[in-house]
Formats: sequence, C-alpha cells, structure tokens
Amino acid sequence: MKKRAKICLIIGFISFVFIFQYYSKESIYNYQDQNEFEVSKLSSSTEGVENILITEVSRRTNLSAYGLINSIDKLTILNENDNPIHSILMGVPLKDSNKLIYISAKSHTENTLIAERSYGV
Repeated sequence: MKKRAKICLIIGFISFVFIFQYYSKESIYNYQDQNEFEVSKLSSSTEGVENILITEVSRRTNLSAYGLINSIDKLTILNENDNPIHSILMGVPLKDSNKLIYISAKSHTENTLIAERSYGV
C-alpha cells in the first residue's frame, strides 16, 4: 500500500509541475510584440556616415548533424573619415535573435571585439 501511495504522490507532483508550467502568468523570456514598430534611436550623430563603406561581404554557413546552424559573416569596412569608428550596430530581427545561441566579433588581426546583445530594444 505504501508503494502505491508513493507512486500516486510522485504522479501528482509531476502533474502539478506540468499544469502550472503551462499556465504561468509571466513569461521568463519577456517577448515583445513583433508587429509593434519603434522609432530608431541613435546614440550619436550620423555626420560622416556617407564616408563609411562596406567593401566586401561574405557568409559561410554550416549545418551540423544535430540541426545547429553556424554562420560566419565577414564584413570589410572602409572608413574614409578622419575620425575612427567606435561602434557599429548590427541588427538581427527579434524573432530570430531568440534562437541565437552565441555571438562574437573579431578584427582583421583576430583580436576579439566587444559584441553585446540588447534585449527589449
């Protein structure tokens, strides 16, 4: 009888966890409405942006046996301004960035550059 009570208790606990998992009021991912349009906000002026050129773009993609897609994008940027470029904003649609596992950036000398993900922008 004790064995049957333990099995019923375990099944009840597992059922309780699954039921409340699907009826959670607040999502842990904090999704945004994909149909909502936001006005772009610039952190600095766009003066001189016409003198920054992308001279080469290449993409190398690999699909693993487990279904993982690895994409390597290479952008060659030519700065014809007198001042250096401090940052470049690269956009990935929010619905696709939820599935993004890892992001990194390297310079032409293989130095690691700062690559940040911004949630809820």
